[in-house]
Amino acid sequence: MRALLPIIFMVTTSTIFAKGIYKWTDENGHVFYSDHPQPSAEEIVVKTNHKADPELEHRREKRDRLLGVFEEERDEEKKSNELAAQTKAEQKRECMEAMKKLEKYQTAGYLYKLDGNGERVILNDDDRAKALEMAQDSVDHWCG
Repeated sequence: MRALLPIIFMVTTSTIFAKGIYKWTDENGHVFYSDHPQPSAEEIVVKTNHKADPELEHRREKRDRLLGVFEEERDEEKKSNELAAQTKAEQKRECMEAMKKLEKYQTAGYLYKLDGNGERVILNDDDRAKALEMAQDSVDHWCG
């Protein structure tokens, strides 16, 4: 029984989708067309012209080229937006780091740098002022 189901399905669907066009005239002389056969109807064979219209083909090619260009432009814009978002996120991260560094410098009791031996050398007032100024410049640059 299961083997017959696909065959039955193919036969019924092929008859459903393969409907013709029928023409008949009633007793008053009116002509009717339908996809359902009537007792006095004759089936009409519809012929289609499959010759390609060169102008139509040209317009389709032009449309396809334009759609391709539009798609490329959308892709470029998407990449540009992604790059701008990355740049903005990086700038925000750098700004936060610069602000943290400035805050540490401002609240620290003293600042130091490491010498060639890895020993701490405490900065004098002038060097500390320069370090604070550089930290402020960094904040202005990244957060400005």
